[in-house]
Amino acid sequence: MDVNAKCRVCNKKAKFMCSSCTTQQIFYCSEVCQTDDWKEHKNVCRGVNRQIYPDTTHEQQENTVNLDQQPQSSSVQGRENISVLIKKKSN
Repeated sequence: MDVNAKCRVCNKKAKFMCSSCTTQQIFYCSEVCQTDDWKEHKNVCRGVNRQIYPDTTHEQQENTVNLDQQPQSSSVQGRENISVLIKKKSN
């Protein structure tokens, strides 16, 4: 993840990225911004996954590890997978 990444919603320094996006990197500064953007982003996000993994379910897509989505800098602290945060919040 680019240490200079900005939040898609408010343009603050990003702390999280959408782990489901595979061809684009979507960043958020907080769970609040991610949740606010989800209504719009989920359509793009799932559409991207359907094109890349046409024969898999959405759950299988979410569980697929993509090394390109991992933080690129060991100096970046406090990053957690957005899909994990969403699942925690919905439980």
